[in-house]
Amino acid sequence: MSMNAWRKSRTTKISASSFFEHQAMQIIPVIDIKDGVVVHAIAGQRNEYEPIQSQLACDATPGQVAAALRDHTGCSLFYLADLSAIAGATPDWAAYDAIATTGASLMIDAGLSAPDSARDFMTQAESLDYIDGVVIALEALTSCDDLSELQQITNDRGIFSLDLQAGQLLTHVEALRQRSPLEMGQHAIRAGFQRLIVLDLAQVGVSGGVSTHHLCRALSVRFPGVKLISGGGVRHRDDLDQLQAAGCHGALVASALHNRTLSLEPPDTH
Repeated sequence: MSMNAWRKSRTTKISASSFFEHQAMQIIPVIDIKDGVVVHAIAGQRNEYEPIQSQLACDATPGQVAAALRDHTGCSLFYLADLSAIAGATPDWAAYDAIATTGASLMIDAGLSAPDSARDFMTQAESLDYIDGVVIALEALTSCDDLSELQQITNDRGIFSLDLQAGQLLTHVEALRQRSPLEMGQHAIRAGFQRLIVLDLAQVGVSGGVSTHHLCRALSVRFPGVKLISGGGVRHRDDLDQLQAAGCHGALVASALHNRTLSLEPPDTH
């Protein structure tokens, strides 16, 4: 169902009152969970993440935060990073279910690193309609030879996350470090992925603005049929405009929503 859900979810724009602002740009709220609670992600320094203090939610439980984001944004597709699973724990299916009770669909990064873990996850996910996307993250890969197989396992739910740290590939695989970010993105697309997240962790949660627009533009020009989502650094409408101009279809946003720095109201045209 994932591609149909993607198309349907793109009808949910920034909000009902401001949909005309970014008709081709979708805001995708981000929820980072660690040890069962939602945390505030800052620059990829996961050992320092603390439970989120949100202006929208009364506590940091996944269901409460998801409900608050749904109410505030009207968005129906969320990106969920299961940081405990990324660190090696089992996926937090209880948290996924709690978020799904809000009616949201999920793109889930559970740190799938190899074909075996991807198969296990997909077996569990097969009957769960709320899972729109299963993220295969560069950061988690253990071999450069697995990408095509991982795409085949996740099929049309598969999303490749081109993970960066300050513009450099974030990977443990030595052979992949020799590639440029553009080359790595091209490799993932040629392996069959039709949705890509371009995520610079150094920009996450620091209100520094977006840094991925040049790379997104290069990918969108070469592969116009691929759905590009950018993550890290979105603060306000100008950042969304910049990403949209670069060919992005969606933007991952967290801090700017919880801090209310991203206005969801249409601009004053008088």
